[in-house]
Amino acid sequence: MLTIYVILIVFSALMAGLPGLNMPFAFDDFHILNVAKESLAKPFNLSILTHYFSSGQGIFFCPVRGIVELAICRVFGLGSPIPYHCLGIICHVIAALCCYLIARYITGNNLLSFVAAFLFAIFPYHYWSIWWISNWP
Repeated sequence: MLTIYVILIVFSALMAGLPGLNMPFAFDDFHILNVAKESLAKPFNLSILTHYFSSGQGIFFCPVRGIVELAICRVFGLGSPIPYHCLGIICHVIAALCCYLIARYITGNNLLSFVAAFLFAIFPYHYWSIWWISNWP
């Protein structure tokens, strides 16, 4: 029964995120893409990575997000938002599974944990977190 719950959670999280694959970049995303574009112009070295751990990012300190975005830019380029949206969907699936595990740890009830994770996976306000690159943590 546990396997069925996990499969249903993954499926529901995927179904919640897949419609956004065709969405274009949002307005705020272009700032992140411009930073990545500047990094692509330079040869890859350690100074690029240390930039993300310095205070050079303004008021936002998100070094992991910056490194992930840099990796996506280096591998897939800047033209298509699909790789970014795919990463958002993967993160949403992982978050839904973590929700299940945490609820199961707290309650000890598989069915109640499944309901909590399922509601988390299909909650409509999570779409911005999945599709909007600037909204990534």
